[in-house]
Order: sequence, then structure tokens, then C-alpha cells
Amino acid sequence: MADLVVIGFPNEAKADEGNDSYRPVFSGNQDRTHESRMDKSTRPLSALVFAFALWAVMPPSIAAASTASDTVREFYQTLLYNMQNGPSVGQRGRVARLAPVVPRVFDIPYMTQLAIGPTWMTLPEPQRRQVLQAFERYITAVYAERFDKYSGERLEVIGEQPTSHGTMVKRYN
Repeated sequence: MADLVVIGFPNEAKADEGNDSYRPVFSGNQDRTHESRMDKSTRPLSALVFAFALWAVMPPSIAAASTASDTVREFYQTLLYNMQNGPSVGQRGRVARLAPVVPRVFDIPYMTQLAIGPTWMTLPEPQRRQVLQAFERYITAVYAERFDKYSGERLEVIGEQPTSHGTMVKRYN
């Protein structure tokens, strides 16, 4: 069974009017200079859904080749590079950097099938391939867009905790 990988969501600060900071919610106990537009009561549920989604879609090859922490660290390194060099490399550069990492971190075929639902089984194979490619490009573009500025954020893994469903990566105390 694949390892459970828990990472944080970037908050909605980027969309707030007049707020140029972009602080992903990765390092835990930082002061917040703004409030997320997401209702506080839905945050735990959203985090749980995201954590489960990552666990469910992580390719078995990643689990076999490395630990869950290694997978998260590789993804974090790519995100940090994009954040630190975002303005100079531009959207295309950030996409180019993320493109090889995204299919190693996410099980794109499984995620796509879940997103499409029962209709997936009715699609001819050429159309399935097109949808898979489009979904992979979409995920890559979203991360490239949202992780584009650096203001001293730290993305770190502080340990792992075995669970009955695999391994949970601890990202903050």
C-alpha cells in the first residue's frame, strides 16, 4: 500500500486585494498577516481530503523507490526553486521544472479516472490519453502558478509516523 503523504495547501492570500505576499501554509505555527477566504470550519476537512487524495494517488513506484518523506522533500525542493526563481524563470520555466516531478508525485491516471467518474469507462483509448495529458498539464500549471514568489517560506518534513494505512509525513510540530 502506498505511503500517506501529508503536505499543506497554499492559502488564498494571493487573491486578496493589495496583498503581495504568498505564504503557503507549510511550516505550522507562523503568525498570519491575513485570513484565508476559506471558512475556518472547512479547513480541517479540506486538509483531510487533500491528504487522502495524495495518499490514494501516489504511484506505487514512488513508495517502493523512496520513503514518503523523500517524495515530499523532492516535491518541496522543486516548489522552493520555483518560488525563489519564479519571476526570473516565468510561468514556462516553472512549468518546465515541475513537469517531470508531477507524474512521479501524483498518480495521474488514477486521479483522472476519479475526476471523470463513470464516463471514463466509455471513453475510447485515444480520448483517454488526451484527457490524461490535459489533466497532467493542468496540475503542473496550477502548481507553477501558485508557487511563483518567495518571501522566506520554509517547506520542511520533520518526520514520519507509521499508520494503519501507510506512513504519514509530519510537516510541523
